[in-house]
Amino acid sequence: VQHMNDFIATALKAELAQSQGGLLAAALSAGHHINYACRAMTDVLEQHRIIQRVSPEAPEHLAQWQSQVEHWLENTTSLSSNDAKDMFSTIKIDYQILKQHLIQSATQGKHSIDLTDAALTEASFTRRFAEQLIQASDALQQLLRIKDEDQDKAPSPDKLAEQI
Repeated sequence: VQHMNDFIATALKAELAQSQGGLLAAALSAGHHINYACRAMTDVLEQHRIIQRVSPEAPEHLAQWQSQVEHWLENTTSLSSNDAKDMFSTIKIDYQILKQHLIQSATQGKHSIDLTDAALTEASFTRRFAEQLIQASDALQQLLRIKDEDQDKAPSPDKLAEQI
């Protein structure tokens, strides 16, 4: 769990830090990490059999995220900044939903009879994991915004011709 936590935090930060104009490469690499993260999170939750207790919709959400990321990665040739924004916005919203389910389950004692100590530990990890992924999503969206603003500020070919 700690390795997974560290892996996602460092890998996504490194991709964003090293992008320097290679936005597509950074976004794709982040997408691969998120796909890996979806698989790992599914395994963790299923292993401890808490996924249905946390939320009946959670397995379906995880399957949708994974298939969405895989589809996105398969169609990289047509990927645009807007596609990346949509992808990370969706992931951010879905993880917030899962995080909310987990927090409600843990704090309201909604599933306290079913949850073991190990499962509660995993729920706590999943909350931290979701928060980190949301932060990574925010960072990438910030990067996309900066790129879009730079493009907006760039003079048009006609204006460049006039200046010359």
